[in-house]
Amino acid sequence: METRANYVIVGIFTLGAILAAFAFVYWTAAIGDRGETAMLRVRIPGSASGLSRGSLVLFNGVRVGDVKNVYIDGDDPTVAIADAEIARWTPITKSTQADIGLTGLSGQANIELKGADPK
Repeated sequence: METRANYVIVGIFTLGAILAAFAFVYWTAAIGDRGETAMLRVRIPGSASGLSRGSLVLFNGVRVGDVKNVYIDGDDPTVAIADAEIARWTPITKSTQADIGLTGLSGQANIELKGADPK
């Protein structure tokens, strides 16, 4: 039985394992597959309770983006403003309506976009 370790093989195996771990995290996080995005600013009269950075943006029930920032309008403190990053292919039209909804049992707020009459 050999008592000396082959340090080159151990080093290559260690680097390979670390690279495989980073590749797995990159793959599971789906980093880089967002495609083209557009910014959407939503004015929320009244309370925006539960809405925060990272909340979902849904269009007719389909996830199309994430909330990037929520803040109070400086000109009208009764209005909250949410900046969201959404997929560029989302069909936002003049008839699209935004609403605040709650997600499942967690109660986390999200922005729900509905409608989009193509005319």
